[in-house]
Amino acid sequence: MEKEVTCCILKPDCLENGWLELAIDKINQTGLFIAMSKVIILTTDQVFEFWGKDEAWYLQKGMQRMKDNDLFVEDRTTRDDAIAFGKGIINQLATYLTRGPVMVMAVVGPVAVQKIIEITGPTEPISAPPGTIRSWSTDSYEQANRANRALENVIHRSGSQSEAASEIAFFFTEEEIRSFIK
Repeated sequence: MEKEVTCCILKPDCLENGWLELAIDKINQTGLFIAMSKVIILTTDQVFEFWGKDEAWYLQKGMQRMKDNDLFVEDRTTRDDAIAFGKGIINQLATYLTRGPVMVMAVVGPVAVQKIIEITGPTEPISAPPGTIRSWSTDSYEQANRANRALENVIHRSGSQSEAASEIAFFFTEEEIRSFIK
């Protein structure tokens, strides 16, 4: 079977809660191999460059978050209000992801993207099945919205091979990639 490469980022709450070794063990138990890793402290600029979205995303997420928090007023909420609210989501994410170190990994093996998706679970930890990496947290969208902060969900993972290639190239040099991913 052909090998794939995917990207995972263990977020600050993973490291803060002592789950780093558990997460690495969980990945290794799938038969995948961590080819490269580095512990870094992200800057706000890096968060915006990596997770930044387009205007349509900001609009859609902003409208949804405003509705969820009873801030949407049909005749008075403008498109610009919703976009600004959507950009606030990335600001909250930056606050979360820059508060401490993260571990970035390039993970290699057959059907790596799908295997990592399966062991991480869905985005919202409270809905994650027991045994998945995100189930270690008890955070929810409701708690995060109420506290006006980002959802803390332990791990980021690529959603596709093309996304993984782009994400790995963001964090690792061409030389590192050539040396470690064969």
